[in-house]
Amino acid sequence: MLEYELGEGLCAALDGMTSRISRKLGKDKTKWENSLKSQSNSTRLGLTSEMCEDVVSIINEQKKFIMAKMSGKSQREYLHAYGSKLYKVLLEHFQNFKINPDCVTQLISDLGRFAECVAEFNVPAIDKKFEVLKAITTIFMVPPNKLPNILNEDPLAKVDPEIKRAFIKKRSDYETAKNEIPGLF
Repeated sequence: MLEYELGEGLCAALDGMTSRISRKLGKDKTKWENSLKSQSNSTRLGLTSEMCEDVVSIINEQKKFIMAKMSGKSQREYLHAYGSKLYKVLLEHFQNFKINPDCVTQLISDLGRFAECVAEFNVPAIDKKFEVLKAITTIFMVPPNKLPNILNEDPLAKVDPEIKRAFIKKRSDYETAKNEIPGLF
């Protein structure tokens, strides 16, 4: 009984931690979009957004708490669960934006920073998920006629087709591109 209650408590804590990040991302969505409009690609190159740094700060705060309160296998498993939930939250968040070529640099910088942050969890399976998340940005960087090639190469070849389709639909040129390459969309 006690084990079950502890498990339930840990799950509730995990949900609360990722909910806090979801709320922060939702609250800062407009701020992120406006920062994209106000800066040029060269200005953003290598710089993360304020929203990204705020979320990384929250993740680091939560990671520090986990590291202080858990150890060994429990800590590794909890960080794995936390990293998986973070991946899902970020994946869903970035599916809310139309991505044009001017946004890609910011997206790459932010996703790279998130990947760097969760790499500190020392959970290889989570590192791979975040590598895939960064690889998804290539969907926005190539001309439409190159999409079939990159979608079938690693690591994108392993991504669920529905997820790839959802991101392809977020390309700013989606409406014209879908007519250029019938069958892909």
